[in-house]
Amino acid sequence: MERVFIFYVHELNYEKVDLNVPFSEKRAQIGLLARMITNAIFLSHALREQTTIRIFIQKKVPHIMQLKSETIRYLGPSERSFAAIGRKAERLFEEKLGENWFEANPGLLVRKTDNPLTDFEEAFSKPVTIATVRFASGNNLLIERDSPTKLSLQDFENKILALTERAQTIIFPIQLPDNPGLESILANNVQAMTNYQQEHLLLRKRLESAQLVAVINLILDKKSK
Repeated sequence: MERVFIFYVHELNYEKVDLNVPFSEKRAQIGLLARMITNAIFLSHALREQTTIRIFIQKKVPHIMQLKSETIRYLGPSERSFAAIGRKAERLFEEKLGENWFEANPGLLVRKTDNPLTDFEEAFSKPVTIATVRFASGNNLLIERDSPTKLSLQDFENKILALTERAQTIIFPIQLPDNPGLESILANNVQAMTNYQQEHLLLRKRLESAQLVAVINLILDKKSK
């Protein structure tokens, strides 16, 4: 089974100096994003199999960074590791502004698009489930139109494991705090996909974004054993 994470930020704009400023807002964002990536792709001293991360950046020109566990190189679990290759990718994108994928770092692809689901039909196995998650208190993640039952962590685990029984690919869209808008962007693009379903999950316990990624992967790792 393939697992896909879409991480959404309005901007990814920082310099090396921002990584040395303890209370820099830009450092806080890149640090959180780096932890989310680490929790998604790293498994002890190895990389999880069949794991794809897409970072969808809306401004100034909407674009995607994509990395896959099978192909990414020179990525370590530290904040500075992703910060370095992410900054390089952003600079190259500003030069190219390409409509087609180009490799900004071995295994890190970038392309211009306003659709975070670009090329999913060709790239991932079907059927596909898009699992959107929010918390009972607060709305820093996706807000669904329906009102599902509030789930305990055990109920959440059972729901995720049930999804693995009927989906070949599960997509988890997660937006960073104070970066709203991913729900509407997905809604405008998801209808073009075929053989997919959406699952709305409401967690009773509030988790920080990187914690949520870790919990999802711990659940999916049980299935893969």
